[in-house]
Amino acid sequence: MEGYTGKVDLVARYRGVPCIIELTTAEQPKQKISKLYDKPLQLVAYGGAINRYYRDSLFGAKISNGLIVVALRDQDAE
Repeated sequence: MEGYTGKVDLVARYRGVPCIIELTTAEQPKQKISKLYDKPLQLVAYGGAINRYYRDSLFGAKISNGLIVVALRDQDAE
């Protein structure tokens, strides 16, 4: 995919819905989306690239959902 750097962590169905899933770590819980910095923008960029490249061949439709999974040391993911 031209013009993009980085790698998509996971593309899968979550509760039956096709999603781009970004896995990240943090020292403290992120109580607000603004605390995730550029992660939401990263998901949107990956979505655009995936939909452009694969069109609707992955799940029969374009992917329009994303999840950010934040892993905390010695705690469950949020």
